[in-house]
This record gives sequence, C-alpha cells and structure tokens, in this order.
Amino acid sequence: QGLAPIHLAAIHGRLECLKFLVEKLKIDVDLASSTGWRPIHLCISNQTGRRSFACLSYLLSQGANPSVANEDGVTPLHQAASEGHVLCLKALIEAGGVLDGVDRRGHKPLDLAKLWGHRKCARILATEQWHQDKEVMSVEMAYLKHMKMNQVLKEMDAEDEMKADQEFYGDIAFKQWMDNKGLNQRTESASTK
Repeated sequence: QGLAPIHLAAIHGRLECLKFLVEKLKIDVDLASSTGWRPIHLCISNQTGRRSFACLSYLLSQGANPSVANEDGVTPLHQAASEGHVLCLKALIEAGGVLDGVDRRGHKPLDLAKLWGHRKCARILATEQWHQDKEVMSVEMAYLKHMKMNQVLKEMDAEDEMKADQEFYGDIAFKQWMDNKGLNQRTESASTK
C-alpha cells in the first residue's frame, strides 16, 4: 500500500523500531509514502496513546519537519487536531509547526479540531494563533513606527537644508542688491577711515 517499514513502525507506535530504522539503517525521517504521508503524520493517533507522543518527540528530535504536508495538504498539526491528541499538538506547535496551513478541502487545523469536537485542541490552536497574530501585528507596528521616525528625520533634514540654502542664497542676493545700490563701497570706505 505504498508504506515502508518506517511508516508501519510509526503507525503502530514502535519507538525502538523507529530508532533502529533512523539511527542504524539511516532511513530518512521524512520519507514519504506513495501518497505523501510521513512518519510524523502516521505516528499521531489516539489508538497508540502515549506511544504516539513518544514517537513524535523522537521524530522531531531527529529533524522531522513539523509542517510537512501530504498530497492532500494534511500537515501533522491537521492530524493532531483531528485526532484530538493534545500532547502531540503542543509538541508540534513548540517545534514551529505552521498553524494556518490549509488542506485540500480548505481546512486549517483549528477547523478540524472544531469539526471533530476536540475543544481543548481548538482552544490551544485558537490561543496560539492569537499570540502569533499579535506578534505579527507588533512587528508590523514597530516597523511602521520606525518608518515614520525615518520620515520625520528626513523631513527635518530637508527643512534644515532648505533654511541653510535660504540663508546662503539670501546673503548672496543681499550682497548683490547692496552692490547694485553701491552701498558696499560706502560701508567699506567708512570702515577704512
């Protein structure tokens, strides 16, 4: 059915088999099945209970991608949300799993948690999404504040430059006016007496 031994070890929560396959036989921890399922997807199941979390933790420690999607766009977070597996969900979030990934049906992990009635998973996902959105907004606000400050500084520099230009050209214009009126010669001759 397109599954390799590493996939079967993950499905059945066989941690020692996973360790043997990854560490001794050097099997790729993100090896895809024929339909794109990875061991990190397959180990997340309520049927395997605590072994799911142990296998997931091991796979993450070995560099498994917490956001990898199968052919249907299902990520490990989708899998944990639909299974209602809170520990796996938290581990994936801590590992940097993408919260707003959309599967082929247009569902985010939060949608699946709600659909399957996994309230705790839904609360965790909603809270984490809120925190991430808040951080993004904070970064955007800091950037806008920085851009505004740069704009103010540029305007101040331009204003100072314009004043300096006005003084310089004003002095030149005044001297030319004085020369045209013959006033510079009188002040020079008066100052020499």
